[in-house]
Amino acid sequence: MSSVIQSGYLKRNDGSHLENVKYDLLFLKEDCLQDIIDLQDLMVKSLPNPELFQPELADFYKEQLIKDKTVIGAVTYEGLIAFGLFRVPGQSGDNMGRDLGINDLNKVVHLELLVLHPYYRGNSMQKLISRTLIDLIIERNYEDICCTVSPKNYYSLNNMISLGFSIRKIKIKFEDKLRCIMHKNVLKQPDSTWQEVVDVDGKNIAIQERLVKDGFEGFALKGTEGNFVISYGKRTS
Repeated sequence: MSSVIQSGYLKRNDGSHLENVKYDLLFLKEDCLQDIIDLQDLMVKSLPNPELFQPELADFYKEQLIKDKTVIGAVTYEGLIAFGLFRVPGQSGDNMGRDLGINDLNKVVHLELLVLHPYYRGNSMQKLISRTLIDLIIERNYEDICCTVSPKNYYSLNNMISLGFSIRKIKIKFEDKLRCIMHKNVLKQPDSTWQEVVDVDGKNIAIQERLVKDGFEGFALKGTEGNFVISYGKRTS
């Protein structure tokens, strides 16, 4: 591990005991590989629906960890409890800029794999790590940030929309998983205006698929996990 990016306190809840614990957010290096694999396995086992998350193999993480400051993690007294990373796909076939018709693929970055220990849910760690990664991406002069989120994952959809991402496309990724491709251009003004706005039940994937094919973007979310609505519209600025 390396120098601390920031520190703070989190609520840790194991179901029988609630406590405040100190965390450090820092860049992760190769010596953290096994901790990353173990945390990913733990989170996958805790998910109510395995379709919500696409795990990665150790080789993927090993390749990312040797790159300079692309993986960050939160550490408490019990070790690594959260991590996230970004990846520069370049001209590779999986560059999501191809899905979205982005001309300069070298300006595209993938925001990937936000993993959290189940005892630390409810602390907005996904948003904190995402925001920190976005700042790092902007510092390196990339322009288009893409990520994938399951259309059933209310919390991740809500977090990414609150960070200025919009749903640009819905399609099968990772061979068999339906995903929203979400996008943020860091050069655009954060407060876009929208026209032809329509609210769609978050469970109605068919209508959402039709809207994005017609040039609409999902830009706002309201409601709760079991009953939420996504606002779609066409960007005017």
